[in-house]
Amino acid sequence: MIARDTLMMPREKGGIGLLDLEARNEALLIIKAAVLAETDPEKRSNWASLVLHSLSKHVVKPKSVAVESRTHLMIQNIKVNQRDPPALHKEMVRCLKKYGISFETVKPSEDVRRALPIWHHPGKTAR
Repeated sequence: MIARDTLMMPREKGGIGLLDLEARNEALLIIKAAVLAETDPEKRSNWASLVLHSLSKHVVKPKSVAVESRTHLMIQNIKVNQRDPPALHKEMVRCLKKYGISFETVKPSEDVRRALPIWHHPGKTAR
């Protein structure tokens, strides 16, 4: 038996350079989430729009967040249900939570600022 850490070491250090598939898969999930954070609908791919629509159906406390307010889930402070996200995106939601990743817009366009309801803007402190 050879330890997994030993197998993942470079050949020069006695390993065989085995990929850490768990870390690689998590990195791919984070990249997928970053694509979903695109705020410009013209630049956002069709699959990303469909995923965001699907995720908007699984919001925690959905009655307190109007459907028309769920405009940019990845940058708003709206939480997606951890227990019941869409099956295809369950691992992505778990990975974001595991590493505490959230997305912030650096310089949102005027259209994005107008589209986000003021009560769901990122950075809003809870009282």
